[in-house]
Amino acid sequence: MVTAEIEYRPCSLQESLADEHAHGRRFSSLHMLPLVGLTLCAPLATGAIICYLLQAPPTLEPHRAHLRPRELLDQPWLPPIWAPSMDGPPVDVKVLTYNLFWWNLFDERGGAGGIAGKLIADSSNPPYDFMGFQECRDPGRVLSDGKLLTEFTPVAGAYGLAMAYRHKVWSMVAYGMADVAEDIRGATYYGRRGAQWMRLLHIDSGRTALFLNHHGPLPIGTGGAWGPLSTARKILQIATQNGQPGDAVVLVGDFNAGGGSATLRELQTHLTHVYSGRFGGGIDNIFSNVKGNVISVQNLGTGGSDHD
Repeated sequence: MVTAEIEYRPCSLQESLADEHAHGRRFSSLHMLPLVGLTLCAPLATGAIICYLLQAPPTLEPHRAHLRPRELLDQPWLPPIWAPSMDGPPVDVKVLTYNLFWWNLFDERGGAGGIAGKLIADSSNPPYDFMGFQECRDPGRVLSDGKLLTEFTPVAGAYGLAMAYRHKVWSMVAYGMADVAEDIRGATYYGRRGAQWMRLLHIDSGRTALFLNHHGPLPIGTGGAWGPLSTARKILQIATQNGQPGDAVVLVGDFNAGGGSATLRELQTHLTHVYSGRFGGGIDNIFSNVKGNVISVQNLGTGGSDHD
């Protein structure tokens, strides 16, 4: 888990890493204050999150789209991602990205005593606003293990993607998914890959945010069968089609593409790269349209996963 904070002041970065000898993916917490006065967190340990009690999935009708592999490559350019609105008081936002290693942690180890949910709960001071899970079959179970269902609403998606938001502070406006990639056929073929999104309204301030969650194609670093450029552009297209100018945009996930990859380079032409984990050469990442200062970044350990 990693924590980062961004605001209007000179950048200061502090990093606290878990045991160097620990294996697997750690999850990170990031807390940031954007130029808009918004605080973001990837797996953030610093931030503000509050949710109303809704143990059932949202009742909004999801939007789903299947984009064809070359659909975006035929476009010479993509419209730029807008800057977040700077009107109104600052809002802190804490976000989490967590690959849960479900088949091992839950199917084989029975959840290991609820380690994932408990780690989230233990790092929730201040609480998270948004969470993005990969390899997650039941976000409600994870939240229940941490006794967080009274604060967060889980949003299950396809391909093992899931999100959660703090419903006492945020109200969901819309959510959905779209296919953005496909694994290369072979030993590591699991099918298509998607990007999940939700647009939210901050209840007190009226500010809006677009949160996106992605699990990238295999093999690592290839961009999958559709290629890295197509994968990145499809994710960016989802943001431009489902967000609104002025929204704070946060993109998290296990991209299965590390530092220097074509996927991440393309995303960085439109979004600021906020954080990269260490596992797999930095395949766990956080991006945002918020350009501000990262005050702190903290890695809180694997939490039963094989990632940062």
